[in-house]
Amino acid sequence: MGVGSLMRVAMASVVFLAALAFSTAAQAWDEIHDGSAREAAECVSWAPGRIDCLTRLSTGKLSWIFLDNGKWSPPRDLGGALAGAPSCILRGPGGINCFATSAKGVLATINLNGQSWSKWSSLGGDLIPARVSCVALARDRMACFARGRQGQLMMRKWTGGKTWDPWRDLGGTLSADPKCLPVNSLGAACFGRAVSGDLMAFLPDATGKSGGWTSLGGSIEGRPSCLRLKSGEAACVAKGRSGRLHMWRGMPLYAENAGITTSSDDITTEEPACALDGGDLVCFTSNAQRQLVRRSLGTGVDTSHDGILESPLVSAATCLSFAPEQIGCVVTDGDRKLQFAAGQKLEAGTAEDPSTAADEEAQGSWYLSNLQTGSACRVELTPDLAFGAKRLRVGPACRRVGVPARPAQWDQDESELLFLAADGQVLLRFHSTRAGRWISPQRDAALLLTREPPEATGEASTLPDTPTNDAVDRAEMMGPWRVFADRGGFVCTIKLTGVPFAAGYRAQWDPACGTRFANARYWTESGPAIVFVGAGETVVARFEPAGQGKWRTQHDGGITLMR
Repeated sequence: MGVGSLMRVAMASVVFLAALAFSTAAQAWDEIHDGSAREAAECVSWAPGRIDCLTRLSTGKLSWIFLDNGKWSPPRDLGGALAGAPSCILRGPGGINCFATSAKGVLATINLNGQSWSKWSSLGGDLIPARVSCVALARDRMACFARGRQGQLMMRKWTGGKTWDPWRDLGGTLSADPKCLPVNSLGAACFGRAVSGDLMAFLPDATGKSGGWTSLGGSIEGRPSCLRLKSGEAACVAKGRSGRLHMWRGMPLYAENAGITTSSDDITTEEPACALDGGDLVCFTSNAQRQLVRRSLGTGVDTSHDGILESPLVSAATCLSFAPEQIGCVVTDGDRKLQFAAGQKLEAGTAEDPSTAADEEAQGSWYLSNLQTGSACRVELTPDLAFGAKRLRVGPACRRVGVPARPAQWDQDESELLFLAADGQVLLRFHSTRAGRWISPQRDAALLLTREPPEATGEASTLPDTPTNDAVDRAEMMGPWRVFADRGGFVCTIKLTGVPFAAGYRAQWDPACGTRFANARYWTESGPAIVFVGAGETVVARFEPAGQGKWRTQHDGGITLMR
């Protein structure tokens, strides 16, 4: 057999094995709709074991299927000409109301009463033809939210009468579809992406009669997935611009506490689909290989079943709780068919997730040292989740080390170790130089994270009372400095480079410096000081540290270098 034949046989084997692997994964899922779904289905559950799913087809028509007594019904065509995915809410057993925009930007609605669906009717509006978000506030109270033509949030309510209230402009400017949650019988909270990329929220006050907009930070893409937790708080999870999951959790009331914002190291290519598993928040995402990934989020939750699942290729997904301690997911696969799995099929088992291996190596006790002052403290990187990131415990001595603010969480992003504030803001970025040693270069002093105490790591030679040529300290001094004279204020700018020259490094200053440094040939370090050296290796100016980012000399009547 020739080389070409062997290669064809090998390639055929690879294709066969790949197809076998895919078919094995797909067998764990039930194909429930062979139509051409445009996006994720909208699914609701009004009784244990009952799921109703409605999906927009490529024709713009709405298709309905339901799970009852363990069997899925055949699809039923409900007609319509939809320009966006439907939003459906429950109005009791067998009662479903669905809403969607038309190509003309009006809100269309259809409802199920038992087994009978009404005809489509119009609620008007001048909307962007996109996805709306409707909520049930009470038994006879509904509200629909959508983007107006200028991106503003529009609302229309029904309070049990013969007609709906007029459309109301709630302001704001959203660049993606909103996701809304009922807060009480009078008001709802709506979350969406601002033009700037921030996660924004319109939150009602406690009475539900008023409210306002607030930024929840981050930089997100698409529509967030939001839920009410058993605690009464709301949780919103969205795809960040970096691909990582962005999360917010807090009370969905205006002028209440701002909640906390964090990010997860999980990477997703699609909008997340979240549901409550008992009292735990569980989100399903799609990775770069378009596999479904399960991630439990919250404090003290069981993450043993998290990880990559056996699934068909994922284009979109929706997940929901449809029985006590039971989650189901409907995936729109690569062929735009709908496939369903529930229970143990949505568990990854106890296999280790490779993305967390590095994090586990970083867990435990560390020493945090300031290389300029020599102060040090203890920190503990714990595996406990703080809504996505891990909890960080710091000793009281860390106040003297020079951390920008009090860190509360930690995370690991590829080659970086991150210290985060309680709101998810990155305070410090550490880079590994070798096993058990991370450094965070700062403008005024490098911070070092080591497993061993500072005195046992050989770092004493970098303290300011000892002459040093350490590249880390030198790097902190390099760059532009502003020159201030005691008499006259700002004078000029001088730049300390790392270019070797004679016994030190070159310095550059602008012409405005005049003759102040005319005799200097290079700069170097002398103990805790910066010195400028002239002809005959004579020190022409010696600058002593005078605070963070500040050096001072009595030369020429008093000069200060400042960042």
